[in-house]
Amino acid sequence: MKNYLLIISLALFSCSNSENNDQSINNEIQTPIPLREVKTLDAIIAQIKADTAWYKLVETKAKEQNLPIDTVLLGDAKYMEVIEAEVVKIENDIIQSPEWFELVSKKAKEEGVSIDERIKTEASWVNEENKKKLNP
Repeated sequence: MKNYLLIISLALFSCSNSENNDQSINNEIQTPIPLREVKTLDAIIAQIKADTAWYKLVETKAKEQNLPIDTVLLGDAKYMEVIEAEVVKIENDIIQSPEWFELVSKKAKEEGVSIDERIKTEASWVNEENKKKLNP
């Protein structure tokens, strides 16, 4: 009789622990992630300058267009600022939508990547799809 009680107690303990684990997984999915912010124009210019390959492309474009490098650099940075603002808006939409956030979290787990990385990927993909719809 004691053995049966022990087995039943262990089974109940195991079930209660798995429920707690399920809750912690759900809590992880629902954990608020800070909203994203668009980089400043100065930060984007610094990013371009720090990326040797990107900066060389800016230099080449400046020579081809017979423009000062600072003019081309500023133009590229402003373009990137617009794109980043679009992507950041979508990232924030994902973070603020419980259903979308849960879907992205599940995809991240399936793919073995961080939720943050998956949010960025999803937002970039959605942004590209939106552009395709506007310019078929």
